Amino acid sequence: MAAAAGETRGCGCHIVAVPFPGRGHVNAMMNLSRFLAARGAAVTFVVTEEWLGLIRSSSTAAAEPAGIRIRTIPNVIPSEHGRAANHSGFLDAVATEMEAPFERLLDGLEGPPPAVLVADAYVPWVVGVGNRRGVPVWSLFPMSAAFFYAYYHFDRLPAWLTDYEHAPDSGETIGNSDQRLGHYITGHASSSIRLSDLEPLIHDKRKVKHILAAISSVRNAQCLLFTTMYELEASVIHSIRSALSCPVYPIGPCIPYMALEDQHTMSNGEVASQGDYFTWLDSQPVNSVLYVSLGSFVSVSASQLEEIALGLVASEVKFLWILREQSPRVQELFAGINNGMILPWCEQLKVLCHRSVGGFLTHCGMNSTLEGVFAGVPMLALPLFFDQPIDGRLIVEDWKVGLNFRDWASKDGLIGREDIARAVKKLMSSDETETKALRKRALELKEASRRAVHKGGSSYCNLSSLMETLKILILKTCLGSLHSPLTGGRAHGHINHMLNLCRGHQDSGSLWRWWVWKAAAVVADNSTVACGRCRIADGVEAACGCVLLLPFACGHPLRRLLPFSEPRIRTPRHRSVATEFQMKNIIFHKTIFANHFC
Repeated sequence: MAAAAGETRGCGCHIVAVPFPGRGHVNAMMNLSRFLAARGAAVTFVVTEEWLGLIRSSSTAAAEPAGIRIRTIPNVIPSEHGRAANHSGFLDAVATEMEAPFERLLDGLEGPPPAVLVADAYVPWVVGVGNRRGVPVWSLFPMSAAFFYAYYHFDRLPAWLTDYEHAPDSGETIGNSDQRLGHYITGHASSSIRLSDLEPLIHDKRKVKHILAAISSVRNAQCLLFTTMYELEASVIHSIRSALSCPVYPIGPCIPYMALEDQHTMSNGEVASQGDYFTWLDSQPVNSVLYVSLGSFVSVSASQLEEIALGLVASEVKFLWILREQSPRVQELFAGINNGMILPWCEQLKVLCHRSVGGFLTHCGMNSTLEGVFAGVPMLALPLFFDQPIDGRLIVEDWKVGLNFRDWASKDGLIGREDIARAVKKLMSSDETETKALRKRALELKEASRRAVHKGGSSYCNLSSLMETLKILILKTCLGSLHSPLTGGRAHGHINHMLNLCRGHQDSGSLWRWWVWKAAAVVADNSTVACGRCRIADGVEAACGCVLLLPFACGHPLRRLLPFSEPRIRTPRHRSVATEFQMKNIIFHKTIFANHFC
């Protein structure tokens, strides 16, 4: 396939993926796992037993997607169904209860040991597990880079905002909440984000503790991944790269676009009709339907829900509303109304990409935001919780692809039906000058997001870099492991020469910094080798074409290199097999001495 999933040839890499146990987090990690599996990695996806059931109950998810095996730990944390009622308690449980069963799972995993752990930043203890075991950890941050950077510089925020002892009551403001974040954080890329976008979350000491723990853990990870794409947050990505010592890779949009490619929807925007709601969408005019979804975690109040329903009725705009918990009051309000549908679930990205959908009323969760951008649909932003106010600000003021419902909110935060109807009509209008500009900009970002995931795009290249990094890690591990099993083996002098390649080269960017070896001869009995020595001082690229003859007396560590190989030469003479394979522009020549050692 052409997109960021890239090549499908196996790379022999075993990756263990650990999402935070929440729907948006699990979805983002699963999408990343699919990208990596499509590039040939074998992924073990670790969730609780409850989450395994939730994944399997999804009507579109295979029990175990291609290249991904799902393994579980016990349900040692509160149920997903009650998470919103005590979110801080849920965060506490994830931080304290999951580590031990995860380590036991790692100890019992069948197959090769993991080459890397990919962990949601909100399970920061995985970094400690990886460091203790000598396994690299890649940290995935499933929220905007702007949100990360704001809390990365938490210590620079004004004291009145971070003073937990004098946190304001609901609706109360202290200090200048409309002050731009850039006033306190020099170089913050988004000039639009305000201190008020951090409220009320920043006044919740327990939640902020977990956010800061997540961000702090990144400092000990081997790299940081973002589910956003470079084109959406280029400036803040640059700022984060300057602040951190580890590599930073935006690999998004981390959404299930691969499913769209499978149905040939990337180029023409069409989706295959599946189910009654797609049949209904097929019958609607282009850009005539407003898609409404306010997420799966935090719901709006009953009074706000009623105002939204009445506003939709008053707007007379056709709509498809995803309402996970059915409300008798909403059903009553829509009795006799035939210009819309209310469903508990749908295939969101496919719906957004449908030609009849012309607007998206969203809670501004990161996954939904990225899907809206990818579909090229202008948005009505109704942020509810956590990182969503910042996402809403990005949608409206930075990317200029939406309208913000906050502009119509009353002092108590309630948005009335008249204002909802007015905003919906404005967004869905084909005549409004502002709406035309939003739609034009949305289509520009749609094209940018699709370029990013196709070959040569920013996210495609970042995923390629990750896979190359992983191959080098495996190669280093294999060659480093030669020291112990080969110390007393045959051809001891040669083995010592080989070990010189592995000693003291800590620079991860240059695998063979000083020495490579050229094969000179193979003794007739195939039991020893003679090598000529060639000094290379200019790093790995200068070694292109040099041949390295690896002794194979205790060959099992080198078998992990076989997935990188492409057989070119087979020599049955003397019952030995010789294979050439190429890695990072160095051709390695491996001889298996079948007569003596295998």
